[in-house]
Amino acid sequence: MAARNVSAVLIKKLYYADPLSAAPTKAGITAALTAAKAIPNAHQGTFQYEEAEPTINRYKNQLTGQVYRSNVAEPGTVTMSFTVGQYDFALKAALQGGTATEDSWTRSGSEQVHKAMYAVTEDDVCIVFPNAGIVARGASTDDAIGLALAAVPEESRTSGGALIEPEYWFDIKA
Repeated sequence: MAARNVSAVLIKKLYYADPLSAAPTKAGITAALTAAKAIPNAHQGTFQYEEAEPTINRYKNQLTGQVYRSNVAEPGTVTMSFTVGQYDFALKAALQGGTATEDSWTRSGSEQVHKAMYAVTEDDVCIVFPNAGIVARGASTDDAIGLALAAVPEESRTSGGALIEPEYWFDIKA
């Protein structure tokens, strides 16, 4: 069977869960998405997936002045970002930290939030960050205060010490 071409175009669904304790698999994605919490709203035009240019060391031949070799010194940082346009206090606390009740939210300093993040595109590509460092903040968006979120995948390990890669992509089209 030939592989299907994907473009990972537009965003269809967003989810979060506690950081994963094992590497995700294509076979487990449906169950993982069912167990994860859906993010109900992404404000129009705010979803972004960005991978920064890597840092590259280039070495010149002193005799000719020309580059004779290069290597990637550091990969670029990957970031998934979007603004939640409508949310409740529980979602705000889950993604930004702090304490929530049904009718209030209280900031509790600068706590680091970690979540597994799932983004499903219109062409059914599921991008998974098993353990993402989340930075969320209030941001004015079209006369409302949205919950602007940036998720950066971080390395993590299983309880047995095996590496869980920071990012996975799966074709989940049936």
